Amino acid sequence: MPRVYIAGCLACLFSVPAMAQQSDDLNFASGLEQFHNIRRMLPSYLNNIGLRMLGERKHRVEQLATIEDVDKRRSYVREQMLKDLGGFPDRAHLNARVVGVLERTGYRIEKVIFESQPHFYVTANLYLPTTGHPPYPAILYPLGHERGGKTNPTWQQMLGSLATKGFVALTWDPIGQGERLQIFDEDLRESKVGNSTTEHTVVGTQCMLVGDHLARYTIWDGMRALDYLLSRKEVDPARIGLTGNSGGGTHTAYIVALDDRIPGCGALVLYHILALNARHDWSTGRRANVPPLAAGGVRLSGLSLRICPQTLPPPFSHPRLLPNRRGSRDFCRSRESLFGDRRKRKSGNV
Repeated sequence: MPRVYIAGCLACLFSVPAMAQQSDDLNFASGLEQFHNIRRMLPSYLNNIGLRMLGERKHRVEQLATIEDVDKRRSYVREQMLKDLGGFPDRAHLNARVVGVLERTGYRIEKVIFESQPHFYVTANLYLPTTGHPPYPAILYPLGHERGGKTNPTWQQMLGSLATKGFVALTWDPIGQGERLQIFDEDLRESKVGNSTTEHTVVGTQCMLVGDHLARYTIWDGMRALDYLLSRKEVDPARIGLTGNSGGGTHTAYIVALDDRIPGCGALVLYHILALNARHDWSTGRRANVPPLAAGGVRLSGLSLRICPQTLPPPFSHPRLLPNRRGSRDFCRSRESLFGDRRKRKSGNV
């Protein structure tokens, strides 16, 4: 008899979970129409906020009619950027030093370390022509997210080519790339989290949790790199250019909007296939993302106000990626609404 009793109890125990698993009541959203698309509710809500902000910005930009209006908008963009970034540190001594030299045909590479902030070290390479007559024109070259930072073979080729053509060129490792990995693994001899974009996501999220922005550090690195470039006797300070790709393209737009030492016509921005949000004309990388700017009605195309009315080349988009070509097209249309048509730009009117 006890055996029959025990068997009956076990049968009841095993049957209860089976019955519970068959119940639709486990899904609390079952039958509730408002939760039909529950996974998209928050993204849709946030997208609608962003689209409303873009609509408000579009209305304000459409009111720009004179050079004075554009000048006011330019000042507003800069003030908004500085406010949302939280300002920049004081300019401390760079304590720059050259730690190595590589001789190449027609140019040399100097390995440089400077401090963008006290004890905050930036590793850089300076490409110097060894022919011609100084002072030379110079190019500041912020980098994108490619592996290796400043040692990436493509960037070495491009910067070496500039040097052989008579340009001084300076590039540096962004935070989380090259010699500036923040999550370094001693055993693997590389980042614990893999690619630089992941490092930027981790470090950028840490910054946001304390009310800061990773972009504040990376933009300031670029502005201090410009300080170092202008400190070199080989450089002609009246002939300074700025160009970049991917995250470097975004930082080109940031730096030229914030620093008057870059002549407007010297800025060339090459937005790479992932540098623009295809729909909203904004950077999607944590290293370059400043979320409050959207609330202030500032878009990447608006940063090019700094170079108005000079001609700005259109952003580059990979031909195989249609969404980004749409983003590039929207960028150009937005910029056109700021600057007017080509004929007006040539005449200096907006």
